Amino acid sequence: MPNPNRELWAVRSFPRVVGTVVEDSVALQRPDPPDVRAITVHGQRLAVEVVEYQVDAPVGAKGGSPAVQAQQQRTEIGSRAQAMFEARHDFALVVTPFWSSFAVMKVNRTDVAQRLARVVERALVGRQRPNGMEDLPVTPTAIAAGGLADLLDSLRILWGTRITQPLWDSGFGGIVGGDPQRFQLCIDRKAGRRAEYSGLYDLAWLLVHVGLDGLGDITDEVTAATYELDGFDAVYFFDSARTIVHEARPMTTTSAD
Repeated sequence: MPNPNRELWAVRSFPRVVGTVVEDSVALQRPDPPDVRAITVHGQRLAVEVVEYQVDAPVGAKGGSPAVQAQQQRTEIGSRAQAMFEARHDFALVVTPFWSSFAVMKVNRTDVAQRLARVVERALVGRQRPNGMEDLPVTPTAIAAGGLADLLDSLRILWGTRITQPLWDSGFGGIVGGDPQRFQLCIDRKAGRRAEYSGLYDLAWLLVHVGLDGLGDITDEVTAATYELDGFDAVYFFDSARTIVHEARPMTTTSAD
């Protein structure tokens, strides 16, 4: 099931949003569709749909390969750790644990989530929440002290007054690749929802999010391909881990004489 916090974070982190929309207008749309709504600096109503890119399982499929299952496990651990932290604290963090490949597959998720929440809490001890935003990497010594040395390669924390939307999302070291056909499947997945709000918004974007899991890549093959945009005014491929943005080139049709 999609994570609404992740959807909102992806849109707010998307570079094309800066200077294009009114910052305070970006919000989840409930009930959806679309996933996120905003107002442009020109007063246009903007709908943004967000879909996650998946490498090795059909879009919308359950289960999938070990890579997909491992990412689901990492996501669940992050969600549980976030809930534990937020039960004791009233401010938002962006927490990115970079897990050691598939090491999390056979662990107790609640136990690891508790350890992760404690490591984050200890990293903040004695620190005053900064105005703006601060990047707070956690040392390997702190990770080992928290009992996560065999599971976690590194841990990054963003905090401060500018962080108003929490996100605990996993990172992963290896890039598996990118496939134009799978990007097209991501577009097609959201196509059926476009008609449901066509008269309510002036513009509609689709954001195909290649997330922090590192399981996809916007390759030269992906950027060279053309795509059916399925009624969206613009489709963007956004790699938030490497801050790469590509606007999909629409297919052109030629009429026979």
